[in-house]
Amino acid sequence: MIKTLLKMLKHFLIILVLLIIAGFIFVQVKSAEYQDELVPYIDKNMKSLISWQVERITPLMTKDAKVEFDFEPDSIQAGFNYLSSKVGPFDVYTEAEYMGTRVIYIAGLEFETYITYMVPVYFENGDGDITITLVKRNGSYQIKHLKYYAAQDR
Repeated sequence: MIKTLLKMLKHFLIILVLLIIAGFIFVQVKSAEYQDELVPYIDKNMKSLISWQVERITPLMTKDAKVEFDFEPDSIQAGFNYLSSKVGPFDVYTEAEYMGTRVIYIAGLEFETYITYMVPVYFENGDGDITITLVKRNGSYQIKHLKYYAAQDR
């Protein structure tokens, strides 16, 4: 009886290790799949993303993401002004890091793939991160979600 349980536990652990390895390989493959296309896109648009100006950021966004910005552009600009007053002028950023992929079904549209990257950014008075979730629509990538984090706020 104990030998059977130990044998089952051994098989369970082997399967668990194989699943973890398969998951790691899957994440690496997905990351590489988007790296060549999305990192240059993010690099090209970083000056707009760290400009602290709503009117430079919204053209990069999906229509539904713009609704959030258009709803209260003054309060969003006020938030940008507050954040920029804490961290100061932009200094430098490092390469975007792949964070993950989600596939979501949106009724009436189809399946959409959301790809999330995190970009470490450094400002005169501190550092932070920008988390960018991108989606490909009409043949080009657009920002679905954008979040700024200042190190002081963590």
